Amino acid sequence: MARSQVRARGGQWLTLHAWRVTTGSQRLTTVSIGPAEPGVLVALILEVYGLSARQRQIAQLVLLGWSSREIIAELRITQNTLNDHLEKIFDKIGVRSRRELAAAVFSRHYRPQLGAGGLALDGRLPNPARAASAPQVSGVSAPTAHP
Repeated sequence: MARSQVRARGGQWLTLHAWRVTTGSQRLTTVSIGPAEPGVLVALILEVYGLSARQRQIAQLVLLGWSSREIIAELRITQNTLNDHLEKIFDKIGVRSRRELAAAVFSRHYRPQLGAGGLALDGRLPNPARAASAPQVSGVSAPTAHP
């Protein structure tokens, strides 16, 4: 299976999955298109900053709220190695702490889109073109169909 993310004209991120299916003597390629999951978007955002694969992994764990102790145990690295990675991550993103990292990712990449109608009930950013017409529930937009 192949997977890729693309940005649609409306600004939303989509995930494309493609795989081959053999039916009898025919080989078909099937493609599935759907909204990108938030975790995929974070990976894309971190890649844009030029982080190495290990730095992206650590940054994602930090953004998920993992403690240093948990990261060290999971990745089987030392405290010094973790500190070195965190220092490089912070330098590349232009922040000084874990808290600033989370704030920067949110404010630079998610917050600008919240003005387009809030989050859908499933936690996704709604399609801005449809957000204006979507019913609101306690200040949160109802889920919308995604292309």
